[in-house]
Amino acid sequence: MKNKKYLNTIVYCLLICICSNGLHAQPDFEKTYNEHKSTLKDSMVNAVKRDSYMGKEYDETCTIDALPYYDFDINDQTSVTDSISLTVLAFNNFSGYALIKKKNELFGYGEKSYGGYSLDLITEFDSRELKPGTRLRLMQAVEKLSPTYFVIHFLPYDYIPGFIEFLSENRIKILDSNKHVYTITQFLCHRYGSVQKYVELSQKEATKKMLYSTKIAATDPDTQLNNCIKILRSSYRTFSIYEPNDTAKVLTVFLTEMDSILKLNKCQQQLLYQKIMMQFSPGGRKYIPGSDGIYFYGFNIKPVITSILTEKEFALYQQGRNNYNYLYSSANDYLRGYFMEKVRKGKWSVTKEEREIIDVMMKKAILGN
Repeated sequence: MKNKKYLNTIVYCLLICICSNGLHAQPDFEKTYNEHKSTLKDSMVNAVKRDSYMGKEYDETCTIDALPYYDFDINDQTSVTDSISLTVLAFNNFSGYALIKKKNELFGYGEKSYGGYSLDLITEFDSRELKPGTRLRLMQAVEKLSPTYFVIHFLPYDYIPGFIEFLSENRIKILDSNKHVYTITQFLCHRYGSVQKYVELSQKEATKKMLYSTKIAATDPDTQLNNCIKILRSSYRTFSIYEPNDTAKVLTVFLTEMDSILKLNKCQQQLLYQKIMMQFSPGGRKYIPGSDGIYFYGFNIKPVITSILTEKEFALYQQGRNNYNYLYSSANDYLRGYFMEKVRKGKWSVTKEEREIIDVMMKKAILGN
């Protein structure tokens, strides 16, 4: 009897915990949601007041309806289902959207991004445009379904207009411009073909994020700049641009990168070097636009590589090569942006001559000459 009573107590406690978690999950999220929304609204108000055009029109009759942005943050262990936990929603502190009304009429709209604030007044023509018009209709429609609505970035590069997310019965739902409501799994299938494909794409983005945070990002700007220079200085892509005539050197650095991914044996290194160099002889495999291959000085060297590496090694190399390509482009963009800021000195654009100056500054920073 004592054991039975003890077992009943455990079951009762578990039920209480489960019910409590279910009851508190939504209120806790709604509390932080309202805090984020209020913070976004305040920042938008300040941005509007500082704006040279919109600030002149802004007065006490104006109201702002802020729309927070969230990142859909999943990991390898997360199973994406319609009842997925709200903890996968990570508030994006750098982004958000707002509709600005004056005397209850749509007056303007603004978007917060990593680059700052983009604010626009609404004109008669704008009212028929997709961006403010659709967002207004969506926000008006979703207000009837839930007081908690937002925009989810499912993938960093994939901006999806015409959709808005909201909470219903402690679950994430998605409304489109035709007032059709999707569950999470329905939407992911509609957008990406399947949940599995979305998870695959999401994991690739997570890898990029990890690479950037471990190889490039730093709290100290000088350290981050040096990290970028180090990546560019060790890439064959750099030498193919700045020292294109030294084919042997570029190929050596190319194979050094491959070796860092695969740990090539001596025979593989020798064969790859010899056979790739042979591609430069008459009859080598030239670049074909749109064709699938790995190109070195315009020659497709994929057949050479696959003739020496095993299928498993080649698949691993492709993955590592994609990572190197990402790091190179990210480091190159950061360094170019750094020198562009120095050259343009607050201007919106740079001239052809200034771009040439930036190229020289980058070469000197990377190669040291």
